[in-house]
Amino acid sequence: MYHDGQTFAKGRAIDYGIQFLSGNDWIVHLDADIWLPPMARQWIDWSLPEKDCIYGIDRFNCVGWEAWRKFIALGPGHHHQVQNINHGLLIPPPFPAGSRISQRDAGGYIPIGFFQMWHGSRRARYPLYHGGANRSDVLFALQWPLGKRQLLEEIYAVHVDSDAPRMGKNWWGRVSGQFGPVDPFKSRPEAKGRRPALGGAGPMGPAGYP
Repeated sequence: MYHDGQTFAKGRAIDYGIQFLSGNDWIVHLDADIWLPPMARQWIDWSLPEKDCIYGIDRFNCVGWEAWRKFIALGPGHHHQVQNINHGLLIPPPFPAGSRISQRDAGGYIPIGFFQMWHGSRRARYPLYHGGANRSDVLFALQWPLGKRQLLEEIYAVHVDSDAPRMGKNWWGRVSGQFGPVDPFKSRPEAKGRRPALGGAGPMGPAGYP
């Protein structure tokens, strides 16, 4: 990621990982702070995606661990987003909607890097030389013409963040605060140098969800 003096060449790291894939199936590039609903895989299959297209989705911003904890504690029955599988009533998560990217000189909608899905047979490469984490995802998506850049409408993503989202916040390396429960030991002088035992993700975390 820091080849030839680049500051944070995320595109190079992504491309490196892609090269290990067979290219015989669909590829999804997903940011680490993105959560998908339990039936995301099924809805993607049912949407019958076309192999010559690249797909993006919409996202909703969940700010802070406490908001995430309350949401995930509702249980899988509240996370499927489609409450009636026969009628297809799509329910968005209870958070503010994130923005889409649309550029006039590109003709319109561009699926960006928090979720990009394309078929491996396209053999598309991520830009290797782009100093930061900004725009390499846009340049990648622009390898498809406008009519082949599609919004997958069947699912929503949840983007978790430790504080209010801001454009470009982590483009040159992570500056966001830790996302997780407050460590009470950090604020207690008598506990200096001691830390509690860490357990698994438990019912508050995403570990039990497909």
